[in-house]
Amino acid sequence: MPNEKSEKIDKEVKQPQALERVEGDEALEAEAEGVEGRVAEIAKTSAGEKAITDKKGTSTQITPAEEEKNLQERAVLREQLLKNAPPMREMRQEITKELTTQKIKLESDYREFKRHKDYHMLSSALSQLRKVIREMNEVAKAGLEALKELWLRIVHKFS
Repeated sequence: MPNEKSEKIDKEVKQPQALERVEGDEALEAEAEGVEGRVAEIAKTSAGEKAITDKKGTSTQITPAEEEKNLQERAVLREQLLKNAPPMREMRQEITKELTTQKIKLESDYREFKRHKDYHMLSSALSQLRKVIREMNEVAKAGLEALKELWLRIVHKFS
């Protein structure tokens, strides 16, 4: 014997409800008929603005004035970092320490991807590992100015 609740649920599921038409649907449908293919849902910005998405996926607009302000702040921060830079020996040690930790992590990832036969990630890890080794060679040969640039880029992630 079927349960009354299950019969009620079956009736609700089996009887589709008609959707209410909103004014302007006809106009939208007429416009949509003229469009072929996929319609992008991305709003285009004007030439002077850049769209940036935050972690939540919403986009925010940056005006040229804000962009100029950000560039000036980055330039000031760069000058402060270079002014307070440690001596060449300490700088080289910091860079080497950072690169060594990256190298160890990438070697571990390489072994893991090789074991799981994930060839795309294996290739990516191997190329990053080669990049880190090249950077270690650059650090060994770099002069003071080049070392400062490497220090900013690797230790402070400042490009």
